[in-house]
Amino acid sequence: MWNKIQQNPMDPSYVHTLREIKQQPSCWKKVAKLVLENTELKTFFTDAIKDIDRPIIVSGAGSSEFAGQSILDTLSKLTNRRVLNAPTTDIVTNPKKYTIPKEPSLMISFARSGNSPESVASVDLIKQVSPTTRHLLITCNENGSLGTMKADNIFNLILPKETNDESLVMTSSFSSMILAAVLCGYFSNKEYAYDCVEKICESTEEIFKIKGDLINNIVKNNDIERFQYLGSSDAYGLLTEGHLKMLEMTDGQNPTRIDSFLGLRHGPQVFVNKNTVVTAVLSNDPYVYQYEIDMLKELQAKKQGYAYVIVGNLPADVTLPNAVVIPSGTTDEFFRLLPSVVVVQLLGMLKSLYLGLSPDAPSTSGTINRVVQGVNIYPLNK
Repeated sequence: MWNKIQQNPMDPSYVHTLREIKQQPSCWKKVAKLVLENTELKTFFTDAIKDIDRPIIVSGAGSSEFAGQSILDTLSKLTNRRVLNAPTTDIVTNPKKYTIPKEPSLMISFARSGNSPESVASVDLIKQVSPTTRHLLITCNENGSLGTMKADNIFNLILPKETNDESLVMTSSFSSMILAAVLCGYFSNKEYAYDCVEKICESTEEIFKIKGDLINNIVKNNDIERFQYLGSSDAYGLLTEGHLKMLEMTDGQNPTRIDSFLGLRHGPQVFVNKNTVVTAVLSNDPYVYQYEIDMLKELQAKKQGYAYVIVGNLPADVTLPNAVVIPSGTTDEFFRLLPSVVVVQLLGMLKSLYLGLSPDAPSTSGTINRVVQGVNIYPLNK
């Protein structure tokens, strides 16, 4: 299937999704230059986080919320600030909770189109309850409501136009947005960031060339029922996006779960049956890694799972069934996550095709849409 797809990239059922997954390395290079060479952005970001006692909040809905979850620990380390996940869906219903006990110094909003009702409303609400908060709006659509929002305390970071994915599912938009946000922490260490981006682009191209067919061989089994995702720290947020990609592209036909390695033992481990594909992203931190390997060894001993997709280094004494092991390309804890994004996107796209669906428009019932619909925004009473 994977080789056939690459030989026929213009198939109308997946033309957008395939292109948008495969274009990510080129997008990442453009995003790196766009952010790291932007002196106005550097000044805005540096000024916005001057107050060390005030937190940064990251915000979005759906995949854009998971973008924020994927950078919480990384951004906190880079800025030496407390970073909180503030989904737009929470801000709209309860905006004041994000100003307690300290009003945020900076709100980073993620949005592919920038036209979702909550995206605009959440910025307006934070402006209302915390007028001194600055806003970095990261979007892929220069003509969207967020992209055109103007004020003295707002910076619009518009990503390359090709990141405004045409497919229903977010792929290159997701990875490009999280990269853009993290790169704001590398203005004083640009060469290191450029080097990491180059390495992950090379390793991602290798995934397309070598690992795509191996991933395909796993999901083509019609007996596969479930998909379990395991991650620690920011990898947990990224794999939350992975489990959403599977749900979206299979139209909800395959149940999915996202858990931490330690959290899996506390009940959810029963989900991993003989027809489950487990995707795990391993940490490079030796302390974290030992807990992750212990969990994989337990799954091995209990003979759980049909197949495993592992991003990272798997010890020789861990022999998991039908395992595909994928190197991350760099030891940096954040940058190594980006090839993982591609892996979970490929899993979703390929499974969608084996179910006879169109990855570009998998929702046969029309339950979900490219831009969320049906949300009423109500005024906040002070």
